[in-house]
Parts: sequence; structure tokens; C-alpha cells
Amino acid sequence: MAESGSEPVEALANPIINGPYGVPTHHFEMEPAGPTGEVIEHRRPSQPFVPVAPPRKARTRPADIDADVWASVYQTVSRPFAKPSTRKTAVKVINDFGDEVMKVFEVD
Repeated sequence: MAESGSEPVEALANPIINGPYGVPTHHFEMEPAGPTGEVIEHRRPSQPFVPVAPPRKARTRPADIDADVWASVYQTVSRPFAKPSTRKTAVKVINDFGDEVMKVFEVD
């Protein structure tokens, strides 16, 4: 039933070798290429035999942030701006939980 060498068995004739209600007492020998077809007389050790892909490397580069520009933007007071032609401006507030609220104001 087993093939020689490290060739995996294409299809096992009867893959069910343990009863449905008892503790498993037999298992097929596994190699990296798959089952060999040889039956082993004890319970299979708990180990993954499905390959798990390694995590991908992060492809982001660190941003070049000018500390002076960041300091001018990262504050609680808005910088002055020209009056919009629509005579409206929007204000967005984000709290510590990430909730966002935006309100549109008329500019006189």
C-alpha cells in the first residue's frame, strides 16, 4: 500500500482506521509531502502538519515629519484662515474614544 521513498500516497484506499466512538489508537504516518500509507499503532502526537505561511514584512517606511510643522498642527486651537466664499466652515471634533462629530457653522 505504501510507496517506496518519500513519494506520498495519492489516495488511501480506506482512510478511516479508527472507530467513531473510541479513543484513536492508529494513525497514518505523515511526512512533509503527505501520508505515506503506513499505519502506526499509537495515537498521533499533536502537531500541525498543514504549513503555516510566515507573516509578511511590513512595507511601510517611516514618515519624514518636520517637528516644527507637526507642533503647529497638533494643538487644540485652530490656525487663522481666510473667510471662505461659501460663508460656511466645518469643525470636526474627535474624542479620546475615536468618536467624530462634525458641525457646519455660518461665518459672518
